[in-house]
Amino acid sequence: MSEYPPPLDNTPIFNSQEFLIPLNTTISQAQADARYLARTGTAISNANTTSFTDQITVGSALIDYIPAQGIEIKPTVNSETLFLRVKDATGATKQRIECNTTHQQLYDVTRITDSGTPSSYSTIQQSGNVLYLQNVINNSSIRFVSTDGFGVGTTTFQSSIFGIVMTPTTNISGLNGIQCNGAIFGRNDTVANTFNGTLLYSRYPIGWTIDFSKAVVIPTSNVTVDVISTGTPITAFNTLSNGVWRVSCSCNNAAVPGVMTSATMGWGTPTGATIINGSTSQLYHQITAGLTNFSAPFPDIIIRTTGNGVTGLVCNFTSTFSVQPTLTFNLWAIKIG
Repeated sequence: MSEYPPPLDNTPIFNSQEFLIPLNTTISQAQADARYLARTGTAISNANTTSFTDQITVGSALIDYIPAQGIEIKPTVNSETLFLRVKDATGATKQRIECNTTHQQLYDVTRITDSGTPSSYSTIQQSGNVLYLQNVINNSSIRFVSTDGFGVGTTTFQSSIFGIVMTPTTNISGLNGIQCNGAIFGRNDTVANTFNGTLLYSRYPIGWTIDFSKAVVIPTSNVTVDVISTGTPITAFNTLSNGVWRVSCSCNNAAVPGVMTSATMGWGTPTGATIINGSTSQLYHQITAGLTNFSAPFPDIIIRTTGNGVTGLVCNFTSTFSVQPTLTFNLWAIKIG
């Protein structure tokens, strides 16, 4: 080492105090803010809590706190949609909630939970073309509650494994094709209902009526015609549901009396039904007297229909006359069982 001359430069002395000067003596708050806001790339913060006093903008979305209302998240571009997505165990993205300008869309299974008992919940699920509404609690029920004009809520429909309960004031229409194992249901006599099992007690009589009025011109004296099928047929009596029916008929010649000398009426043999009271031989017969202003009821029959909505009633009428009358027939069927 003695062969080298000593250094000529003035080597600075290391001063450790320079590293102990407080930061605010070398950079102002404004300079620090400017550097923070101008930062690019990825920033990592180790702060336990970060507070924002106003809005936060993320891309084209705005996160804002509205006093007395809560957090608001909204796009800043017209007609954009908000999504809430999660990843499943395989890493696949699953969409859960979508909010757009026309509706809110929930995906797969939606759970509604009792905050006091988290294990008590119901689910709504769309699976293909089927909507499932389920209360998962054992022996639970699902209720539909409507509010009247006085603000009082009333359970109008309740469904459980024990049965279906509807309030006494509820009007029900459009029930067709009911499979009934323990009750009686009304219908509109278009689609047959099937009853089996035990019929339960009903506080009020249950029945419904089909009635028609039909004018018939008898073309030929002393020729029997079926007034139901003559002219335009009365098809309502061809679709009686299974059950017990009382069938009635009355006739008059008030529209065009004509000159009648006799009138005879009898029920024909029905199809899709059997007569359990009355018969086709039980006839109404009237000669001469009273035929000028003729008006009379005919004997009823009681039938049991078994055709599952395919039936045929026959109402035969024969008259003798010298001047042709126009006869009006009033027919009705009342379901009594």
